[in-house]
Amino acid sequence: HEINNPLSWVLGNLDFARRELDQWPPSPTPESVRDVRDSVVEALDGANRMRRIVRELRTFSHKDPSSDLVDLQRVVSSAIQIAGKTVRESAELTVELGRTPMVRADAALLGQVLVNLLENAADSFTAGARGEVQVALSTDASGNAVIEVRDTGSGIPADVRESIFAPFYTTKPGGTGLGLAICQHVVHTAGGTVS
Repeated sequence: HEINNPLSWVLGNLDFARRELDQWPPSPTPESVRDVRDSVVEALDGANRMRRIVRELRTFSHKDPSSDLVDLQRVVSSAIQIAGKTVRESAELTVELGRTPMVRADAALLGQVLVNLLENAADSFTAGARGEVQVALSTDASGNAVIEVRDTGSGIPADVRESIFAPFYTTKPGGTGLGLAICQHVVHTAGGTVS
């Protein structure tokens, strides 16, 4: 379902563009050029959606992700480099990089967890509203590293909180329902917890 819907969209748009191009006169009208261009842009959007879904599904298929000692300050800084622009478009971003112990994890996958959480935080604000997103690193009383991503967005309704980590469950229009499932999988694989 998650692949077939965008695939149908891609194929339909490309078929339309092909039919239009087959019928083009030597000097096509600006309207027909725009229609074909729009069709190709929509096909690209669908193809990119499928690529994102496949990439997210591949995360689940990693049987033995690499496991190295990871500096969380570097992971957080890298995730902010990737997702910070998106967050800053809708929110004030504050970062507190407290000291934490090194953790044994796959740094790239852990970075993807943070990118997913930052993008979710950016998506939590209603159009035109600005909010705050905070990222903090700390160490809890038991000596465990803690990464917090907080936002002042709309929040998760209580009646769906039980489902948010289920694969393919989403409340976002156009969402794949894989982001939080992948976050949980990656963190659990590294021996951590997500709440």
